[in-house]
Amino acid sequence: MAAPTAPVTLAELTAARELLARAASAGIDTPTAADELAAVRDLHALHRLADALYTRQVATADASRAARSEGHDMSDVIAELETDSARECQVAVMRARGIAAVPKLLRAYAAGEINRTNLDQAEYTLSYLRSRLSAPAFASATTEVIDEARRLTPAFFKRRARQIRLRHDEEAARKHRANAAAAAQQAHEQRRLKVTTAGPALSISGQGSAQAAEAILAALNRRARIIRAKQINAGQQVTPLCARLFDALLALCTEDNAHYPTAASLLGAKVAPDARPDEMRELVLCADTTPFDLGRSARLADIRLRTLVLARDGGCLYPGCTEHRELCEIAHLVSWARGGETNLSNLAALCPHHHWVTEHEAYDPFHYSAIALPGGIPAIIPPLRIDPTQTPLIHERFDKHRRSLPPPLKDAG
Repeated sequence: MAAPTAPVTLAELTAARELLARAASAGIDTPTAADELAAVRDLHALHRLADALYTRQVATADASRAARSEGHDMSDVIAELETDSARECQVAVMRARGIAAVPKLLRAYAAGEINRTNLDQAEYTLSYLRSRLSAPAFASATTEVIDEARRLTPAFFKRRARQIRLRHDEEAARKHRANAAAAAQQAHEQRRLKVTTAGPALSISGQGSAQAAEAILAALNRRARIIRAKQINAGQQVTPLCARLFDALLALCTEDNAHYPTAASLLGAKVAPDARPDEMRELVLCADTTPFDLGRSARLADIRLRTLVLARDGGCLYPGCTEHRELCEIAHLVSWARGGETNLSNLAALCPHHHWVTEHEAYDPFHYSAIALPGGIPAIIPPLRIDPTQTPLIHERFDKHRRSLPPPLKDAG
């Protein structure tokens, strides 16, 4: 079909609108599946053409101040049609002017070569560059922007359009680099990983920098691909990627854990792999652990002492605390500053919060403190305002030992 040479009259436009109104009301005769698909494609093309024509006409009417004949602006006309806010309508007019100012861009959109999201991003980019570039440079940038808008999906084109803008604006590029560096630093400083358990369930959440994500995903995905290959080779159903990533993390941690001792291996005991926590606790309480004591030679517990303390205490010793044992700190019952030794009998597991709460001398009248009861069980001593007798409190994990524990004796004076 030859391209039309004469403009469409208002009467022809009205007839086209009436035809579409009839189709919207009565539907379109599409007896076959092929006809239905053809109608979808035709309507999509009509929508594009109508949108492009509307954009150009809004810009033309605004430039000629046609709305002044009715005593208002073009944005007011759109507000009457769309019932949008005045600000939104003003932006719509400005966007229409920006798009119509680049006929090549509008034609590409009308032809279905650029989607609406990319059209708006291209208009913003070209409007940004117009006052910053010479005519030849702007023409070259226009060609590049339109070509990229044709080629890329919206998310990638948005990124590419920003790169084009920054390439032609050194000051903005400098600020962008500074902001990106600050954002990366902030992401690194705010990095965190939270692991919580609720019965048999586990939840992991966290945040960090994009650089950290690259390293983490590379390691996990490498192992996840190995897991997938094994499943395929074994004729098994391939698990979803999210499950394989979790299995990859578990495998990496399991391999790392194998390099460190367990309480059983340290004490030379043979226990079942699925030994209960109370069995491990009894193992530590009944064993001779003096070979692992560091005395005053080191302030911090080494990996061997930490392993034994966690096996004995099973987690934070503060009654009611459910913090996982691996997230606990190893605390001195008699502080290092007061001459306390780094020996198993003087160490206990406390979460960071309760470590701070109990970091006071034993039987402090005003604060919580921690002591070791006869038999090696650690306990919490409440302040006088809570319990005038300052009876030791032990965690529910030690309930088995509660009745057999003799009462502690306060130092005289």
